[in-house]
Amino acid sequence: MQNSEFPSSKPVADSQTAAVIDVATLLDQGDARFVRLAYQALLGRKVDDNGLANYLAQLRSGEDKAGILVEIASSLEGRQSQIQVPGLDELITASRQRKPSRLNRFLQRLAKPLHTPTESLERGWRIVDNHLHRLEAHLVGQAAEISALRSDLQSMRSRIESSAQVTSVAHAAAQAAASVSGPAAGPADPMRRLVPPRAQQLLSSLRRTRALRLRVEQQ
Repeated sequence: MQNSEFPSSKPVADSQTAAVIDVATLLDQGDARFVRLAYQALLGRKVDDNGLANYLAQLRSGEDKAGILVEIASSLEGRQSQIQVPGLDELITASRQRKPSRLNRFLQRLAKPLHTPTESLERGWRIVDNHLHRLEAHLVGQAAEISALRSDLQSMRSRIESSAQVTSVAHAAAQAAASVSGPAAGPADPMRRLVPPRAQQLLSSLRRTRALRLRVEQQ
């Protein structure tokens, strides 16, 4: 019976090379990650859509992961790839030893139900185990999203605090300039308070002179 306890090992990244993956590591993975890593480790390529859909359906119906590995490795492409994965030869040998002939399988199906209670229990445990792997991957994805949101909020908070500091400094400078130049008539204008009174007088005279010249030219 395959060990179907709750997943305790750390998931392996999809980009991990086949050279550092063994059968035990593959069997610790679940759902889509298991299929992707199995293709990468046994065939040396990414899984195609049909292969992913096929083996996901088998996993989610309780199929044994060891049997799926043997099936992939024993395929024509698997035999041609000749990729050496630690523990694979022993897994294939054990599978062949306990696999009955076609005639024996036919006679067994006639003599007993398709799945014995023990086989049904094992299949049920594999379904639960694979579901837990999927749930774990979902929680990891949610944790990454929460971390990204926290980072965005912290960045937004820093920008707001920085903007508040700039506004406070500008306001303090305007107040200091106003205390030096005295109160200005009319609506408050922080930028105007920063202009010395003598410069304001010169600017007003220049504007009046320009307006007078425009009226003379129009006449």
